[in-house]
Amino acid sequence: MNESREGEVPFPDFFLVGAPRCGTTALTSWLRSNPQICFSTPKEPHYFTKVEALIPDPDLQTHYLEANYWHYEPARHRLLGEGSVSTLYAPDAVARILSLSPDAKFIVVVRNPVEMLPSYHALLLYYLEEDVEDFEQAWRLQETRAGGHSIPPRCLDPMLLQYTEMARLGKHVEALFRVAGRDHCLAIVYDDMTADPLGTYRSVLGYLGLEDHEPDLRRRNESRSVRLGWLHRLIYRPPLVEPESMVRFVAGRTRKGGVSVLKRMRKRLIELNTVPARPAEPSPALRAEMRATFAEDLEQLGKLLDRDLGAWR
Repeated sequence: MNESREGEVPFPDFFLVGAPRCGTTALTSWLRSNPQICFSTPKEPHYFTKVEALIPDPDLQTHYLEANYWHYEPARHRLLGEGSVSTLYAPDAVARILSLSPDAKFIVVVRNPVEMLPSYHALLLYYLEEDVEDFEQAWRLQETRAGGHSIPPRCLDPMLLQYTEMARLGKHVEALFRVAGRDHCLAIVYDDMTADPLGTYRSVLGYLGLEDHEPDLRRRNESRSVRLGWLHRLIYRPPLVEPESMVRFVAGRTRKGGVSVLKRMRKRLIELNTVPARPAEPSPALRAEMRATFAEDLEQLGKLLDRDLGAWR
């Protein structure tokens, strides 16, 4: 149970660390509906992986945390959680978390990379990190992009375009287990989550030491596209502002209650401009290539989870 002194920024009890497009948004919505849990808003603050690089000043880091992490009501919740999937790829962030909270728990969801990556590519397109609409072409560009070429002009982190590295879940789960300790981690297989969502949810509650609860099990965060590209670009990539100035502005305006209307307007525009879409299916040849690429990593993942993942290979 999280206990915070008056005036302190509360610290999470558990972290949903990834992987992307593996059902973490659905799991977050289930946990958020539980009155025993306070989940971060936004779901992915990326505080422990990004804030030190973006904002060197510790005072401004505190303002950023207070303005953007979440609003916490300690009388109503037993546990605090957050869901930054970037944490899975940053063992240093896991170590930083444990240095502040040695009892922190970590939840990771894994999925067949051949199914995960087309959906992940569609997500990058939506958030303007990717500009190559054909997944196979984007897959072939990985080496070129690793050399700093063909990077989309709006991409904030070229590492996100390294599809193979993002889907080496055996490698990243092994690092998580090594740094955090296996007893501090719960691993969920996406196939189980889709086949038995209620059973998966209950296993998470058991891991967290919480009482049973009936969640809303509707699907969340399905793949999507946009109606108007120019409006989407304006919403997600507005004119650049110097980061520390923006932090001061957001922190100050949040304390005054002045940004809530703008946030609601932005959310409504996003909803009106978004349409459902399905990721394109990779060709049989590309699927075979991907299976071969990830075969060794999936064998490692299967051993870590003590599970036969032969069907994925």
